[in-house]
Amino acid sequence: MEGGWLGSDPRRGGRGADGNGPRSAGPQNKNAQSGPQEPEGGYETGPAPSERDEALLTRAFMEQLFGFLSEDFAMLKRDIPADIKDLKKEVIDLGQRVDSVEQTQDAREEELDCHSRELLTLQDKNQDL
Repeated sequence: MEGGWLGSDPRRGGRGADGNGPRSAGPQNKNAQSGPQEPEGGYETGPAPSERDEALLTRAFMEQLFGFLSEDFAMLKRDIPADIKDLKKEVIDLGQRVDSVEQTQDAREEELDCHSRELLTLQDKNQDL
């Protein structure tokens, strides 16, 4: 019994011609091939598809992609007006705050002018004394 039932080739898991060689870590089935295999025709499942099959695959891919894009567009179409509405509210709120700050600033400037006039009046009275 030379090399055992797997044969004498150590690359296929056998023990070599003398029966004493190390067994490889490769496959134990003598019909199995080790390592990655190149797929025939460039496809793992068999030969290359025909032009018709390729066209059908391309069409299916494009339809799926279009479906995803349509969903995204519908979402944007729904969300953008709401976002614009929210932004308009924020702009109006900010405008009202600016108006309030301007009114406060105008009131303070008017108060400062009034105090300045009072101070000038008091200085004039002080010089008269």
